Amino acid sequence: MARILIVHGISNQFSGESELLAAWHPALRDGLNRVGYSPTPAISECFCPFYGDIFRPEGRLGAGPIPGEEDLADANEEEIGLLAEIWVKAAESDSTVPSPSMHGETLFRFPRVAERALNALARSKYLADYLPLQFFGDLKQVVLYLNKSDLHRKILDRVLAAIEPGTNIVIGHSLGSVIAYEAVCSKPGNIKYRSARGYCRGSKTTCSTLWRSRSGCADR
Repeated sequence: MARILIVHGISNQFSGESELLAAWHPALRDGLNRVGYSPTPAISECFCPFYGDIFRPEGRLGAGPIPGEEDLADANEEEIGLLAEIWVKAAESDSTVPSPSMHGETLFRFPRVAERALNALARSKYLADYLPLQFFGDLKQVVLYLNKSDLHRKILDRVLAAIEPGTNIVIGHSLGSVIAYEAVCSKPGNIKYRSARGYCRGSKTTCSTLWRSRSGCADR
């Protein structure tokens, strides 16, 4: 039984529960040590529910092809909006990323905004190991989770199954913060949910979509 759940984010299609926990647990303990918290949790008290494989193409152990230019041209409004917002925030925090303001009034005219955003984000030191179109493909996982009901249910069930009576802390990263929030809302009796223990920070695009479609969580 895990007291602490750690819910991963996008780009983890080829990891697994044990591999993710091996990376997260030392980081969690180091962070608690920095703020003087003791005792830090043992690895046996933590668990990382895994859902990345649900994003793999059906019937294949490997990945599908990296999205091409045609996929970028066919991107929907939500995908482009999320990509554009990441560009804005990246330019604010990373001087190597050119600002969207350089494009003036033409910035949000489809479909060029997606292409311009990926070209700009490719300069970021935080995305140095990413191919631009690969990043776009992984980012699509956020939109798929929010809008594809069968996939959403499968992923949420993976996390809900790990919430047991002794679970009292749920940590989420990236898309995992949204999944963790929804899981806690789905099992309010199992989690002592306090604002000090629940901090969900995401993009305005993602959070507004979440709020519209999952209004039942708003009072928790």
